[in-house]
Amino acid sequence: MPEIEVGDILFAQASSTDSNFAAQYNLNGTYSACADYGLLEKGVRLAREHNFRHWVGNIFSSDIFSLYHASGSDNWKKWADMGCAGTDMESYALYCTAAYLKKKALTILTCSDSNVTLKGLNADERQTALGNMFTIGLEFAE
Repeated sequence: MPEIEVGDILFAQASSTDSNFAAQYNLNGTYSACADYGLLEKGVRLAREHNFRHWVGNIFSSDIFSLYHASGSDNWKKWADMGCAGTDMESYALYCTAAYLKKKALTILTCSDSNVTLKGLNADERQTALGNMFTIGLEFAE
């Protein structure tokens, strides 16, 4: 897996979770939540056109978004070993809800903190470092 740096864009092709969000659908199995391919393809194309550093793959969507929780600070490593390159709190629910409503969805993230390097954006950097992600999002609206 390529090293993701703080400030890189992450496109969530799919989202894994430790949540029971999909239980509401009463499925006899585990739902694999994923992005709409057309939206994903367009987002990646826009990132390439702008020469924005980006990564595409699986994201770990968790109810607990922190290194500091009862299951231990290394819990994320198990998910990383399975190919999850980032953590968020919304992508799994977004993709499930979109599928249920027969809508399209894509999660676009900016890496703001790294569990690997322990680097992170400070408050001032957070005000400007999200610009590449917003550029892509706004171009979707055109």
